[in-house]
Amino acid sequence: MTRIETERLSLRPYGPEDLELAVRLYGDPEVTRFTKLGRLDRARAEATFAGHLAHWASKGLGLYALRLKETGAFLGECGFFSLAERPEPFLRYALLPAYWGRGLAREAIIAVLDQGFGDFALGRVMSVVEERNDASHRIMEALGFRLDHDRVTAKGRIFVYALTAEDWAAGKAAQDT
Repeated sequence: MTRIETERLSLRPYGPEDLELAVRLYGDPEVTRFTKLGRLDRARAEATFAGHLAHWASKGLGLYALRLKETGAFLGECGFFSLAERPEPFLRYALLPAYWGRGLAREAIIAVLDQGFGDFALGRVMSVVEERNDASHRIMEALGFRLDHDRVTAKGRIFVYALTAEDWAAGKAAQDT
């Protein structure tokens, strides 16, 4: 499991020592407002976190704990998870509200996508965004994700975005010119 460094962030695969941080993240009503599971109590947060740790063990990829390099402060998570019914990994990210609006989510997403399409040789990555989550829609579109489909769930309308390795490489090449 590889650590990732960006200009402002340090990303390391979640480990058992991160449980309390994840419980805090999953219990924050602002953070979980747009997540499928919503706000989690401690027992559900622990079970969800255990699933994330198992994902690293079984799939070789998963979620990273995000920390600010400058202070070491935990600010959230970013990485991949799988759904049994889909072969492609899904991108997930969540930041504590104090870190919103600084471009940190975008910075973390770029880092994990670079690793996913590079080191992990992923062919396609999916992302689910709820209709009202304007910030996440903007990030997906800015990074080259394309709308794959949408549907209505018990929580409302969701949009499923997809990004291929080819589109990611083309977008990175265009940025370099």
